Amino acid sequence: MKSRKGTTDLHDHRNIVVWRFVDGKPGHDNQTLGLVRALARHRDLDPHTLSVAVRHHYIFSWIMGRFPADRGLPDPDLLIGAGHATHYPMLRARRRRGGRIVTLMRPSLPSCWFDLCVLPEHDLRPATPANTLITSGVLNTIQPSDHLLESRGLILIGGPSQHFEWLPQRVFEAIERILDDNPRIHWTLTTSRRTPPGFADQIAALGDRITIVPHQQTDREWVPQQLSTAGTVWVTADSVSMVYEALTAGGRVGVLPLPSAPNDRVAQGIQRLIEARRVTLPESPASRVTDTPFNEADRCAQWILEQWFTP
Repeated sequence: MKSRKGTTDLHDHRNIVVWRFVDGKPGHDNQTLGLVRALARHRDLDPHTLSVAVRHHYIFSWIMGRFPADRGLPDPDLLIGAGHATHYPMLRARRRRGGRIVTLMRPSLPSCWFDLCVLPEHDLRPATPANTLITSGVLNTIQPSDHLLESRGLILIGGPSQHFEWLPQRVFEAIERILDDNPRIHWTLTTSRRTPPGFADQIAALGDRITIVPHQQTDREWVPQQLSTAGTVWVTADSVSMVYEALTAGGRVGVLPLPSAPNDRVAQGIQRLIEARRVTLPESPASRVTDTPFNEADRCAQWILEQWFTP
């Protein structure tokens, strides 16, 4: 039975119907998919993916109460989306078919319009709405691995960003030090679209202790596959999402620090990880880090299930 249209009663044990709204942006897709997969590890789901179209079209349709994309779909229990383009489609769908809306990242509309806002710490504002679940970093699809190898290391390189100043020589010297301090580990390094030309060639001069795989030679599954076996992972501070993915995989994680603007929220998030002993730094690689599991998608999924779908 349902307590209201589209909302599962606490004593209803059927599959949970999930409508996942995607806007075509890989980062947003990764977040919502991570949450849906986490929910599926704890409860049987009936998931459906809906692509959003032109934003102004959805605003008009929401006002009119129409939602043609839902034809043939069962009423949703959860509507999940990330990114501003998903907000009006989810509101329109709830108005027509019911369910509870979970939006990931800070919404562009009033937070009270949504049932739950899952926000990373760096997205917070001074006044945090009551319907907010705070996470350490954005959600992802990575799962803790049981196949980590001490002999394998991974280095993930970013580049210039709005939050950090890129200092290639500092990064190079840190990588050289890491290789010197860990002669028994074979390292694999990959770049990103932001990595300046020529940086990989500079790293190649360090010899056969490190294998370089340019980002052009990787696909969406490459980094997750590498994280599932790398016992140690180093990530430049600007590659924030990669830091949290590495933490979720369960290996030892280090951050290659870079200068940031004062009071930068993203940089403060990295600093909190350092203070919480979640990550280490090149100047203190032997410092003890906590072995407490890190899986924010799973934690969010459990919260949702306990609050809305547990008898």
